[in-house]
Amino acid sequence: MVDRTRFESAEAARTFAVSAAATGRFDLFRGQSRDWPVTSTFRRLAPEDREPAFARLNEFIQWAKREPALSRYGLNSDQAIAIAQHYGIPTTFIDFTTSVDVAMSFALASPGDGPAEHDGDACIVAFDSGALRRWVAERFVKDGAFDGPVIVSVDVTNLWRLEAQAGCFLVDDDLLDDFPFAQICFPRDEVAPLGHDALYPVERSDLELILDQWFQHRRASDASKQLREEIQAAVPGTVVVGSSRAEPGREGIGLKAVRRPPDHPSWTQRSDQWRRADETYPEAMRLDGAPVAVSLPLETDLVAFRADVQAQLRAYDLHARRGRSASWIIDIAGTPMDELARAVERQWDALRIDGYSSDQVEASIAASIVLAALQEGLVPGHALYPGRLGIGQELGSFAACYGGDLLVEFCGMVGYARGVVSAEDLRRAVREDIDDFIPTDFYDGKRGQAECMGYLLLGIHRPQLLFDFDRLADVYARQVIPSAVVSRPDYPLFPVRDLTTFGVP
Repeated sequence: MVDRTRFESAEAARTFAVSAAATGRFDLFRGQSRDWPVTSTFRRLAPEDREPAFARLNEFIQWAKREPALSRYGLNSDQAIAIAQHYGIPTTFIDFTTSVDVAMSFALASPGDGPAEHDGDACIVAFDSGALRRWVAERFVKDGAFDGPVIVSVDVTNLWRLEAQAGCFLVDDDLLDDFPFAQICFPRDEVAPLGHDALYPVERSDLELILDQWFQHRRASDASKQLREEIQAAVPGTVVVGSSRAEPGREGIGLKAVRRPPDHPSWTQRSDQWRRADETYPEAMRLDGAPVAVSLPLETDLVAFRADVQAQLRAYDLHARRGRSASWIIDIAGTPMDELARAVERQWDALRIDGYSSDQVEASIAASIVLAALQEGLVPGHALYPGRLGIGQELGSFAACYGGDLLVEFCGMVGYARGVVSAEDLRRAVREDIDDFIPTDFYDGKRGQAECMGYLLLGIHRPQLLFDFDRLADVYARQVIPSAVVSRPDYPLFPVRDLTTFGVP
């Protein structure tokens, strides 16, 4: 039976909860916008939705365990499930906290589902962990590996939102439907003691940035899968390119005349070398978090405009700021570039946690700003360019910025993106012994560097087989990422060390 107590104000409810915590009556709390039953997101799903949700959770756990960038965290299954729970994947974990103020803030947080869903009192669910353990021990009969509704406290290094929320978890089971949780109820008419940024820190650690990328990639992959299914449903028998697997031993090879090279040795151990040391949330907060503001006049030509961009970025000493996320303010000739600023903020986070040199990071962001100005026709002598990296489109501003003449398509964990690169610069990143793996007449009939390089990418599209890592990373940072950021700002940015394919559309 639920022990429900109603207070006339949130402050009175908070005073009671704090006092109960101090005397040891309760030690775990959960904030809810209503006095809902205590059940996990997984158990609340309809039966037909549980299998897909479980598959998604398992997919995430398996990725987290094998992803090189996460391997140094030594994630176990409980930690991976805790991360999944915090990122919105349905699990059998139920969020609790040791902080009354955190629970109160979640209970009073602005509803996201519309007022009809949140009429009535807010609620803090509270209980004593020792009492729960004794209660479960008297009633739970273990069957197989499942240990029942236990309390799980996980320490995930660099998961700052879990730290900010003083979080722990209760493993769900229908046995809990009979547990006498205390419900502390109160009106939803007061301000939460903690704001959104205190519960979900604006600053994100290396781990959280990696996770953000995975979830963004996953959304892009879902959209691609849906499109593929719609095409196949509309035209039965259609085979969508990229949906079939290569024969064993030929992975990454697109032409039968090409022998599969071994992975180039320059890629070995790059995942470890390209990760910075761990930081704690308090350490990161001590660094300068002021916005990066770039205000550019209408220069006389592209050379002057590029020099102005580089000078303003250099003045900020981006190397010293790499320990923190940064908000960006970009203004070109009196025109606020808000979409570009958001894209560059994401670009900064993707670049700063990897092993790029400070010069490469600065050059990458400068190229994005120059490209955006060219795209919008804000550089004298260059017309507006509406291209969005479609096949057969002229490459206009990319050619003007860095000689971009080759459209490329690349994949990382899931999903895909496109960019533009100078074929000549990309050719210099190819491994020096490539001629040992392609026939002597490989380029017969091909004209120009772009056509030859495109044909080579068609033949070998796994980057570990084709490129020297450091040389590819350089052109990837300076050209591919900026072109992807500007032309497809909502698509994922893939870390170069995690690329699975790098080819042509």
